[in-house]
Amino acid sequence: MALATAIQLGLMAPDALATRDALSYDDLQSLTYLEVKGSGLANRCPIIPPPPTGDKGLSAGSYEVTQFCMEPDAFFVREEGKKDFDPSKVLTRQTYTLDMMTGKIDVGSSGLTKLALNKDGIDFAAVGVVPLLFTARNLSAEAAAGGVLRGMYDVPSYRGATFMDPKKQTPGRKGVAELQVDTVDSATKEMSGSFRMLQPSDDDLGSKESADIAVVGKWYARIA
Repeated sequence: MALATAIQLGLMAPDALATRDALSYDDLQSLTYLEVKGSGLANRCPIIPPPPTGDKGLSAGSYEVTQFCMEPDAFFVREEGKKDFDPSKVLTRQTYTLDMMTGKIDVGSSGLTKLALNKDGIDFAAVGVVPLLFTARNLSAEAAAGGVLRGMYDVPSYRGATFMDPKKQTPGRKGVAELQVDTVDSATKEMSGSFRMLQPSDDDLGSKESADIAVVGKWYARIA
């Protein structure tokens, strides 16, 4: 599977895009507009400080996701006919993070068992590696072996199907995602971890061949 191949190639190397400013949710909320403007901080997901010793995590049940953020660390491209993924250089300025997405999660006795995101929030971002929309639209993932969540999501057209394809004659495409839960703070109702995603690049509404894009990074969620 292409996603497994990407993982085996060691694509989880952190901080490939830029030096990170690691700030908690409260730290980010305390900043003024002028402090954020031009700093790149608006393109960062919050981090979770280490929870207190003995934190047992979330109780089993269903929760609302009030904010879900996905921040890429690196993009890799595999062109048609090639076996390996190549590192890429992002030409887009720091506007590629997805944020304010909402949805639901289910927690069982062994941890997070299901994640479903809906269409609220910034769930896609145009990225200039090759033309592509980095997205997590309608992501639905369930727990697999090792506590990893695996699922699929919709990949809209880079050019915008509403204008270019108003009759929606071009079929939608899918991406594959894996999410690992690394930190849970039951007191603040925060979760975070890492993700690996595989999706196609833009195909100009079916007129061009698309490339496989592997995206790795970190995610953050607030729940209620």
